[in-house]
Amino acid sequence: MDIKEQVCSFELAKRLKELGVVQNRSYFVWYRIVGTDRLHTRLQDLSWYLALLGEGYACDAFSVAELGKIIFEIIRKVSGDFAESIGYEFIRLTRKSNDFQLELEANVRAKLLIYILENSIASVAEINEVEL
Repeated sequence: MDIKEQVCSFELAKRLKELGVVQNRSYFVWYRIVGTDRLHTRLQDLSWYLALLGEGYACDAFSVAELGKIIFEIIRKVSGDFAESIGYEFIRLTRKSNDFQLELEANVRAKLLIYILENSIASVAEINEVEL
């Protein structure tokens, strides 16, 4: 399985970054080579990409496992109504497409984390506290 099928899309990763999710935590990173439109993902064994984070050329490409850990920790902290809301949103996201197989699990989890942030179910500080 290609690594791009195991991490959230660049667009969702970028949205998480915009919402304030701390970068340089994932094992993977999306990066754009300056002067091109091509996106790449690879293990975060690169040091040079750190300088690019502020310029919008790179962002963490959270994996299914990393997103799952964050969501699990948030669900453990929130009250019953909020936890139920997260569950319903997960079901809605997975049923959005007629063919669930077309939606990558990492993208569903990233969308769920965005939902949690945008609906103030958990703060970005709480999400950033989760150790990956």
